[in-house]
Amino acid sequence: MSNRPFSTFDPFAGDGDSDDEVEATAASNDPEAQRVSRLSRLIEGEIIPRLLLCHTVTRPTSTSAVAELARLMLHPEPELADAYLELLYLSGATRGMICSELLAPTARHLAELWENQACDFSELTDGLQRIEAVLHEIRGR
Repeated sequence: MSNRPFSTFDPFAGDGDSDDEVEATAASNDPEAQRVSRLSRLIEGEIIPRLLLCHTVTRPTSTSAVAELARLMLHPEPELADAYLELLYLSGATRGMICSELLAPTARHLAELWENQACDFSELTDGLQRIEAVLHEIRGR
């Protein structure tokens, strides 16, 4: 697999390849063989590394992430929850992932906290209003 960064990888350029690859491609005047070679470099240098990155992004579905966001939604400073969500977004979480896999479970967690008397009704209401505000903000992105 290529060790070149994404931004500098050009699957259709011949530079940067090993000498064996260049010679094999140059020796073959078959356009189909050249196309397969370029496609192979594209898959190895671009597609596979990006797929690996997608699967290593921290998914906000863990119970600890839900509990942390619930705690931040109940905190008197809403900027803390905003910063936490922004960090998840910048680390690769999609808007859909944040909505379905984090905000919805966080709302349920807040309801459980209220049912278990770990927070009062006004705190529950404030936390749910903050979740609603986040949803409106996400829709605007």
